[in-house]
Amino acid sequence: MIVYYNVKEVPHLSEQFCTNWMSSVHIQQTLQSGCILSTRLMGVISETDTETVKLHADYVSPDYKTLQKYFYEFAPALRDDFKTKFPEITSVSKTIVKQLSTEDC
Repeated sequence: MIVYYNVKEVPHLSEQFCTNWMSSVHIQQTLQSGCILSTRLMGVISETDTETVKLHADYVSPDYKTLQKYFYEFAPALRDDFKTKFPEITSVSKTIVKQLSTEDC
């Protein structure tokens, strides 16, 4: 199992619209690629940043080869659609990790 984490910095004024669009449009399109098994969208809690919120999206793929297929065949169009819809939002970090254990720790 491979998990791709993407954190985006979203102005508070755009948070609700962005979250709704991500849930109802972007994540559905991502799942339709067949390369992503599941997703999770979360907001990072911050007591100090009052101007923005960080949205944390997790995309689970069965293996690295399938994730690479997603990046090359599907992600460019999805990313362009996102940038058109939300030009003020930037990615803060992107991380790819692999699952090492299936046991809860």
